[in-house]
Amino acid sequence: MVASQRPDEAALLAAIVEFSDDAIISSDLNGIITSWNPAAERLYGYSASEILGQPNQLIIPPDRQAEEKSVRDRISLWSITRAFAFGKTAAA
Repeated sequence: MVASQRPDEAALLAAIVEFSDDAIISSDLNGIITSWNPAAERLYGYSASEILGQPNQLIIPPDRQAEEKSVRDRISLWSITRAFAFGKTAAA
């Protein structure tokens, strides 16, 4: 949860993911699946307990894996910079 996000906003977002008819999946920059909603279970046939912690290559067709890796590589180059009123910046 983002530090500025209120608990009720987090609960709303969690409910949207949980009850969505669309598969919502997230993975880390190493391609490891970190979240998996019920619609993803129905689409791919893996329960969350089976797939969490597994490589996303299990669900990405072989002919698309290089493209997916390229996207992860580009995302890893991004950084978030926050400017503060007193002139300092911090990068994450």
